[in-house]
Amino acid sequence: MRDAGYLPDQQQEQTMLGDYSSINDHLETARKHADQAETEAKPELYREAVDELVAAIRLLMRNSTEKDN
Repeated sequence: MRDAGYLPDQQQEQTMLGDYSSINDHLETARKHADQAETEAKPELYREAVDELVAAIRLLMRNSTEKDN
């Protein structure tokens, strides 16, 4: 039997809160990689920054109500 205070979207809401933290982490890491690539003349770090941005976007897409067919 479910708790009287249970909301059907409660689990999805908790996942999204955790994803928010993960998205923020990916974005912060991307910024650090890009800054480091620029200041230390390490162009290979731009690829790392792009990979972090892609990971953040995928998390956002996972939480989107619109899905690919």
